[in-house]
Amino acid sequence: MFEVPKEAAALKWPYADAESLIAAAKTERKAREAIARQWISEGVPFAFKDCPALYEYIRDWIGKKLDVPAKSVAVTGSASLGQSLARKKLGQNFGEGSDLDFFIVSETLFQNVSDDFHNWSADYKSGAIHPRNPREASFWDSNLNEVPHNIRHGFMNTDRVPNLTRYPTTRSANEIMSRLVSWCKKSQDPIVPMFQRASIRCYKNWGSVIAQLSLNLNFISKSKNLHK
Repeated sequence: MFEVPKEAAALKWPYADAESLIAAAKTERKAREAIARQWISEGVPFAFKDCPALYEYIRDWIGKKLDVPAKSVAVTGSASLGQSLARKKLGQNFGEGSDLDFFIVSETLFQNVSDDFHNWSADYKSGAIHPRNPREASFWDSNLNEVPHNIRHGFMNTDRVPNLTRYPTTRSANEIMSRLVSWCKKSQDPIVPMFQRASIRCYKNWGSVIAQLSLNLNFISKSKNLHK
C-alpha cells in the first residue's frame, strides 16, 4: 500500500543534500509532495539548527507584527535545507551571501497583499506614481506581467510592491524584514544566522504551498542544465 521509491527512502537526515533531494524528486509526484512538506516547509530550518528557540522567537515576532499565528510562519530555500535547490545555485551551502526566505500561510494576509498589488498596478498604469529610474521601471514592468500569474496560483512575494504608505500591508511586511536583517547583522551572537537579505512570500493556503513547492521540484528535476 505504501511503496516508497528507494531514492525517497534514502532521505533520512533532516537536511538532505540537494542531489539526493533532486534524485527523489525525479521519481514521482508523491515523493515531490513529501519533500515539499517534510524537508522544505516543516521542522527546524538549517539556518537555526544551532538554536531552534531563536527561530521560534523570530516567527512569533513576525506573526504578531502581521497578525498571523506563529505556526503559519516558516522558512524555505537554502535557509531551510542547508543547500540551495535553485537551478543556478544547486548544492550551494547556506551562508552570509544567502537569502532568508520566509513564507506565511494566511488567506487574509494573502488577500491584503494581493489588494496592495492591484492598487499599485492601477496607480502605475494611470500615472499616479512613477519609477525613480530606468532600472526600477524594468522591475515594475516585470512585476506587472509576472505577479498576476502568481496570485492566480495562490502566492505573492511582498517585495513586488514598492514601499509606499499607500500600500500598507506589503510596506509593513518589507519593513519587518528590513528590521530583522539589521538586527541579525548587528548581532555578535554566534547562534544568529548570517545572510544577505530576507523576504516574505504569502500563500493563500497550505494546498498552494505544497503545489508550488512540488512544481518547483519537478521543474528543477527535469532541467538539463543544473549547476554542478
